[in-house]
Amino acid sequence: MKFLRMRKALGLAFFVLTGIACAECFYLYLKVWGPSIYNTYDENGTVASLGSQCIFCKIILQKTECVYEDDDVFVFNDAYPKSHQHILIVPKRHIKSLYTLKAQDKNLLMKMKSIAIKISEDYGMKDTKIGFHHPIFNSIQHLHLHVIGMPFYNKYKAAIIYNNFTFVDIDSSFNYTI
Repeated sequence: MKFLRMRKALGLAFFVLTGIACAECFYLYLKVWGPSIYNTYDENGTVASLGSQCIFCKIILQKTECVYEDDDVFVFNDAYPKSHQHILIVPKRHIKSLYTLKAQDKNLLMKMKSIAIKISEDYGMKDTKIGFHHPIFNSIQHLHLHVIGMPFYNKYKAAIIYNNFTFVDIDSSFNYTI
């Protein structure tokens, strides 16, 4: 087990150090070396059954700082905002990451996109960054869509965290459904 973890870490280090920075490379990396990230889709996972394990599931159960809610998604302000307006759209069904999406989740992604656009209009965000982190860069293993009004508080940190290497815009995310 230790050997597999070390081999996975070495594989990631290779991608980072050699500067290979494309989504397809990460997809291949995760398929070969990262089964814990790739194959954890929980078809029957509900907020109630996973509430004790996931911070976003707990937020949904407690209805913490709700901005918007419907049957499929829960929207709230980011606890650690990167700009004056930083909102997260989270599916109520526990989906671990972009790489665990199924074909039937395409409607959920379209709904999340339309909610993100509506929220950005309602909040008067003229320039927004809307997207997901690549799973390897997720701090919380529950799919969540960022809606960030520009400018960032710290443009240098934002350039590292929210770039094409670590961040997938909403339209590109449709390519991740299996």
